Amino acid sequence: MTAAVNHASWRARVWLALGVFSFLVLLIVSPDSWLHCTWDHHDSAWFFTCGKAWMSGMVPYDDYADSKGPLLWLIYGIGYLISPHDFHGVFWLSCIFYTATFYLCYKIALLFLDDGPRSLLASMGMAVFFFFPGIHYEVRAEDFALLFSAAALYHAFRLSCQHDMDNHAFACASWWIGVCLASTALIKYNITAMLLAPAVVVVLQCIRCGQRWWQPLWRIVAGAAVVIVPFVAYMLAVGCFDDFVREYFINTLATLGNNKYRMLDAVGMIATHHGMATYLVLVLASVVTAFFTLRRGRLLPLLMFAWYLLIIVRNAKWTYYYASLSLFAIFGVIALVSVISSKRTAVVATAFAAVAIPAALGGIMYLDPSVAWYNSHSEQQADFNRCIEAMKQVNRPRVLYYNMNGSYDVPVDGLPACRYWASQNGSTAEMDSIQVSAIANGDADFVFMLPSSPMNERIDTTRYERMDSHCPEIMTMYKKK
Repeated sequence: MTAAVNHASWRARVWLALGVFSFLVLLIVSPDSWLHCTWDHHDSAWFFTCGKAWMSGMVPYDDYADSKGPLLWLIYGIGYLISPHDFHGVFWLSCIFYTATFYLCYKIALLFLDDGPRSLLASMGMAVFFFFPGIHYEVRAEDFALLFSAAALYHAFRLSCQHDMDNHAFACASWWIGVCLASTALIKYNITAMLLAPAVVVVLQCIRCGQRWWQPLWRIVAGAAVVIVPFVAYMLAVGCFDDFVREYFINTLATLGNNKYRMLDAVGMIATHHGMATYLVLVLASVVTAFFTLRRGRLLPLLMFAWYLLIIVRNAKWTYYYASLSLFAIFGVIALVSVISSKRTAVVATAFAAVAIPAALGGIMYLDPSVAWYNSHSEQQADFNRCIEAMKQVNRPRVLYYNMNGSYDVPVDGLPACRYWASQNGSTAEMDSIQVSAIANGDADFVFMLPSSPMNERIDTTRYERMDSHCPEIMTMYKKK
């Protein structure tokens, strides 16, 4: 009884420590926190508007669309309900997600270290890779999907290391693999393709230990159904399931084809991006370390890392695509932590890391002039405030970002003016034409576009008037007459 109580008490302390640590790290590195400006958001502003539109009664994939899944929009929609005029609600949700992600890293480390304090230290050390400078800036789809990737890897390694090998472990792993596959499929489905690797490992381990092949498979399907069925039922009820298939699968693949990205481009990006090269070398070194130090399943991290990398480089136009590889750094961190032999030393090192890691990440970000802290970039902030004051004159204005995206709609509770209210990379001719029609019809109360866009000459002759800007080289703003 005493051992069980002590275990529960320690686990509660681990959760509390990782919760506080997640808050401190995200307070510094996340643009969603109070230390950063609202205007400095890109993809995350897009997701926020999608979630806001959904919570405001608009029909997803019909009234508004993007290349991401409904679970991501639901997360941002809940964030909007918590704090409607900024990203602080999303910040709190990201703290919850990262606390759980760090806890799963703790559980993975515990498989190999079999020691609570050192495993906690290893978990905190993963923040260096999750928020590696040059790879991570915004909290976006990859961050929220990281939780499900960590869960899938934990169960794959747990079975491979033959910890707690009983029927409950097999059933639990299979169910959670299904949940993780479905959750990532409803966020960004190329991440689901990555999770096929740990899924295969779980199925093979179940078969190897005497289960029939269909036993893990039906549990995976059942776990996936728990996540997918409510979303499908909702979309069928409101009549947008066909729109979902069109936008999330057909049109997303079309935009990817229009991007003209080649896999060889990844080589050039890595070669010219020193931060990217350093990050990949460190993660690869961690996987190689696993090969030489693990007693069982030593090939698994290397094979899964190779599979993740193969999926990523097929469309890795931006550095943050590589963020999904960060979990494999756990083996390098475990190797470093394993040299600590004293429990007291591990506790002191953990307390130091809890402060030093957020401070170090913040110091590196502070040296980056592009980071928009709350008290920096005064000219851009003044321009943003001017736009917001003008937009406040219209109740819940309809907003359109022509060939761009932005966060001007966030403080004023603005909504999409049309299905493609913001421009996706590689947008199709139909997407562009719907934007042009919305401008011609005056569907938007406010239109934003890049100063270099040829549309500036056309829109000046329509029902919109150009507004003065403090930063005309950044964007041009139009208000309906």
